[in-house]
This record gives sequence, C-alpha cells and structure tokens, in this order.
Amino acid sequence: MKEVLRLDHGVLTHFPAPAGRNKPALILCPGGGYEYCSIREGAPVARAFARDGVEAFVLEYDCTEVPLGVKPLHTLSASVAWVREHAAQLGIAADRIAVGGFSAGAHLAGLLAATWHDADWFPTGTDLQAHRPNAAVLCYPVVSAGAYAHRGSFVRLAGENAAEQRRFSLETLVSAHMPRTFLWHTLTDATVPVENTLLLEDAQALVANGCKVVGEGANMPTTIEATTYFQENGVAFMPGKAANAGGVLVSGLEMSQNAEHLSWTFEEVDGKLEQLMRGMFHNVDDTAKEYGQEGNFVMGANIAGFLKVADAMLAQGVC
Repeated sequence: MKEVLRLDHGVLTHFPAPAGRNKPALILCPGGGYEYCSIREGAPVARAFARDGVEAFVLEYDCTEVPLGVKPLHTLSASVAWVREHAAQLGIAADRIAVGGFSAGAHLAGLLAATWHDADWFPTGTDLQAHRPNAAVLCYPVVSAGAYAHRGSFVRLAGENAAEQRRFSLETLVSAHMPRTFLWHTLTDATVPVENTLLLEDAQALVANGCKVVGEGANMPTTIEATTYFQENGVAFMPGKAANAGGVLVSGLEMSQNAEHLSWTFEEVDGKLEQLMRGMFHNVDDTAKEYGQEGNFVMGANIAGFLKVADAMLAQGVC
C-alpha cells in the first residue's frame, strides 16, 4: 500500500491490484460515527478487493473540526476526481470507479452518490462529471436523520440543529442521478438500526432508479407488499432463507470438519461455501422453472425447502 494523495481534510491510500488494464476501482470510507476512521473497515477490506483485481483505495477523512459540514464530502469528491484523472496510468477504467463505506463512511459514500450532480453541494467551479461515482457499495449505512438516526453521526456533521441534520438525510436525496447502489445491513445491528437501510431501500425508490436485483441479508426483513412490488416490476428478488443461508452452511461445514478430524484453511472453507451457495441458487432457480414459476425465487426457495424436508421425512420412515 502507499499514500497517493494528501488532501486538505484527509489522506487517500492506494492498495494496488495485480497489473492489468480497464480495472474497476473502489474508494472505501471507513466508519466511526464521524468521530474517527475505523482501522478494521479500511486496509483489510481494501486488500481483499485488491486481491480480486479491484484497484482499491482507503480514504481517511478528517473528523476533528466539528461540525464537519460538507468537508468530508468535498474530500471524497476530490479523491474520486483524482482517481479518474490518473485512471490511465493506474490501469483503471474511468467509467468503473465506485465509492463504498461502512456505517458513517457508508453515509459519506451515499452522500456523494446522491449529490454529485448538484452544484449547490460543492465549491464553485467543481467539475461535477469528474467526481461522479459509477456505483456505490453501502455497508450497514447511516442514512436517516429521522426517528432511526444514529444521532451522534448527524450531530458531528451538522451540530444540534435538526433542520441542518435533515439536510444530510440520504433517503430525501435519492434521485434518478444516483448510480446503481448495493446496500446490505444485518437485522440485529445494535448501533445503526436496520431501518436506515430499509428507508433507503424503499421498494418504489429502488425500482424507479433501475434496481435489478435484491437479495435479503437478514432474516426476511422485506414485507410481503414490498416483495410483491419487486416481483411485479421485474426485480430479481432472492429471499433471506436462501440468500442469507451462509451462516448455517458454514456451521454445517464446521460440524463436518470436526467429525472427520480435519483442519481446513480459510480459503478451503470459503471455496466450499461458494460452491454450496452457487448450488443453492441453481436449485432454487431450477425448482421455480420446474413448477412453472420461472424467475420467482421466493416460490423456488419455498418449494425446494419443502421438498428437502419431505425427502428427509420419507427417508426416516415418518410417512
């Protein structure tokens, strides 16, 4: 890794991917409630992306002078513009630059994704196209300044003024200008309530902004009405009983490993998990097709699950 850019209110560090051309790039913003930048949400994540061929960067944005206002936003804006300016020499495709983050850092990434087109948020003369992110990855994001706010983040950004805090509330800033955005959150997050993501992931807003795929990352948090809306509007919706099964599968792998007195490496476990998850998807997809419900992954997952239970009961002579 190496520092590539020192900004007025932050430092951008580069984690190079293997040599190549037209690589995607990702600028990561660690969380920390706008009080600090978490170490665990920076370098370890960037290294993992770099190993997979993504040119990765970590932005340590200054959190000392409160209220922070738009300083973190301008710091991220300058970082994206710098990466795009140097894309050719770094082997990066200038139209494949994404921003991402965790918690408050995800709020920062989402803020640029939502406002990049609006000159009122940036210094006079800013080249808006230069800092435009092509995608966003928001991990358990701070989103709303409303009832489910992570209040400390908004106080650090805007002070105690409620109206000024609402200015930074992401669910009010979503528009057709926002790039494709991948969000994930866990249902039991005790720091940033999952409602932050649900607010931003309002089904109608997702559909209106071109969302094509939704995979639940918690224990089926999507309402029946939202699920139906996704399906009626052509969004591929994978329910949590399938998409969120990784934890159960790893537990099964652990039991197998213990029973056979083996010791698998992280890479071996990860490879087995990927194989199982791919197999699960194909099983769900094939089952939906078999029962005349092609593309309905909810139906496919339900039927596949019922069939597996029925087969087990028959094998045990229960019926």
